[in-house]
Amino acid sequence: MISEEITLRKLQTLAAFVATGSLSRTAERMQMSTVSVHRALHSLEDAMRCALFRHEGRRLIALPAALALAEAAEDAERTLESGIRKAREKAGFGAAQLKIGAMYSLTVELIPRLVMGVKLRRPELAIELQLGSNIQLLDKLHTQTVDALLMSLPDEGSLPGLLAVPLFEDQLYLASSLHSPEPASALADLANYHHEKFVALSDGFATSRDFQRLFSHAGYQPDVVMRVDDIFSLMNLGGSRGGP
Repeated sequence: MISEEITLRKLQTLAAFVATGSLSRTAERMQMSTVSVHRALHSLEDAMRCALFRHEGRRLIALPAALALAEAAEDAERTLESGIRKAREKAGFGAAQLKIGAMYSLTVELIPRLVMGVKLRRPELAIELQLGSNIQLLDKLHTQTVDALLMSLPDEGSLPGLLAVPLFEDQLYLASSLHSPEPASALADLANYHHEKFVALSDGFATSRDFQRLFSHAGYQPDVVMRVDDIFSLMNLGGSRGGP
């Protein structure tokens, strides 16, 4: 078992001393005082229970044992740095890739602008985009499949255990074909659409949630003839008389 007195900091100090051959230059590299360097080296020597140095006048000379230990310390530090980097990458941090989950509708304007802004600041960063509904995106975040989300916040504006930063406020519109017998007006009363057929997004999408809430306030359940999984299909169906 390695003695608790043999610390990474002391091993780094030894490696720096072997590389520089000087207490003062070691102190400068390690951002320590010369006294602290001297104390750390002799503390390491005591913990090793073997001679690591000899004195020549006021000079401290590293013995072969110190050279061997310094080489091992450098190898250990490289291994540890690699392990820390891999652990952070496994956890989704520090990787050269940013995985963003987003709603389909945001790919029209917001996401291209955001990606361009990120690439200007971090050109080496690869960006992966994953699209889905609110529920699908939250599942991806909880399983660390993505690093961040661009999604619709609930009415209360917060999600337990997550940091949410509002970017903008959006509005929900009733859309219908221009050929509809009763095209949507600037102020549409849902009570007038009681006998209409609707197409809507599938459950799990923010728009679907708000769709259900609005018709609940209107006092009836809409006749939904089709549900789709992306906003663009919804727009095309609405424009081709698939529903309001």
